[in-house]
Amino acid sequence: ITDASGRVQRYSNLILATGSTPFLPMFGNRHYKGVYTFRTLGEADQLLSRKTRTRHTVVIGGGLLGLETARAMQKYHTDITIIEHNRWLMMQQLDEQGSAFLEDYINDSGINTILGDSVVSVTGNGRVEGLTLRSGKKIECDTLIVAAGVRPNILLARDAGLVCHKGIRINNHLQTSDKDIYAIGECAEHDDNVYGLVKPGFDQAAVLADRLTGGNSQYVGSISTTQLKVMTQAVFSAGRNGVDEEAGASVSEYVFSDRSAGIYRKIRIFGNRIIGAIAVGEWHESALINEAIKDKRKLWFWHMVRFKTTGNLWGDVDEI
Repeated sequence: ITDASGRVQRYSNLILATGSTPFLPMFGNRHYKGVYTFRTLGEADQLLSRKTRTRHTVVIGGGLLGLETARAMQKYHTDITIIEHNRWLMMQQLDEQGSAFLEDYINDSGINTILGDSVVSVTGNGRVEGLTLRSGKKIECDTLIVAAGVRPNILLARDAGLVCHKGIRINNHLQTSDKDIYAIGECAEHDDNVYGLVKPGFDQAAVLADRLTGGNSQYVGSISTTQLKVMTQAVFSAGRNGVDEEAGASVSEYVFSDRSAGIYRKIRIFGNRIIGAIAVGEWHESALINEAIKDKRKLWFWHMVRFKTTGNLWGDVDEI
């Protein structure tokens, strides 16, 4: 490899862990003052100071980062609006029905949401004063934060001639198209999957550490699991949640919901094994669900009956 000062470094094995970069949508006047992204720690510090002066902040992006950003910027009488170009929030983790439960909670907390629309241009005189949306709607604001997701950082690998698609293509040994070069983390693509989460990166690092020290571990993919608080509301998503795959007759879906309590739960069954789940609202069985997906545990008809009537597979907290 050749570094920035022109020095050549030789290697026997090379690991690419170049991560990802924030995605910045194309819209007019992106360079105006008052437009922020999360490229550096310095920009995060600027947003913290901006929090005390903004009167209306608009956040582009209805994913996890966008929602948490909106919550962090909400102070006193500050107006907050989230704009998401997809039809529902957290589209990678939730289905449309589950997202509707989350949207109700967010709106009740005083944050506005605009779905199925996007920013065309920023208006003002060198500084953000408003936005024009694709729908023609105009919004007055003084701060715009872009939290529209990330893209794998593949430029170095692509320039080196390595095979790249969404990310840097790797096999079960974590090798790229050059057997002496490996890739792990958010820059890597395994079996058509790019994981934007920390845990799969740790899984890959553990396998690679074993292989480089003489072991024969293989990486066969990670179960995508999201268990977090979105503005204090619990959200859980695990396994094949069905959000990004075509509906099929071989997979059965069961839903339990209670709108008044803000609870939505869905499980997906293939054969008699659970393969994915989604939940909005607290669910004491989430850890057990995750284990059942990982272990390919069988479920029986009485589990389904209990779930449809109570929303639980194994029982209440005091029964487990």
